[in-house]
Amino acid sequence: MKRGTMTALAIGLAVVCGAASAHGATATGGTVTIEDGYQIHTFTNGGTFQVSDGSLTCDALVVAGGGGSSSDKAGGGGGGGVVYTSGVPFAAGSYVVTVGAGGAGSANSISRGGNGANSSISNSGLLIETI
Repeated sequence: MKRGTMTALAIGLAVVCGAASAHGATATGGTVTIEDGYQIHTFTNGGTFQVSDGSLTCDALVVAGGGGSSSDKAGGGGGGGVVYTSGVPFAAGSYVVTVGAGGAGSANSISRGGNGANSSISNSGLLIETI
């Protein structure tokens, strides 16, 4: 096995809402899947979460980018920060989604890998962010 550095992957953000038709509101953005009556919006890159025709109460899982590893003599990078918030009221409007990049790996065994960046979902009335 070749030794070297690794850059941590950006995990992303997920917004989980009840079935849109049950609320009269609709939501778009990210990769949308339906599981057991829930609409799941998954973001692995930045984008926009849009709520139209009313409001939705959703759960939000926000994951920051993990830390990068050191080189051949050190362990792997660290996990990214996580925030889970249930029962978030999303009013009609656009929400900016930012997915933090993973930290860069170190080029040598003396230096540590870089920190990952924060992830968030926000608009003028809401901010959920990893720190």
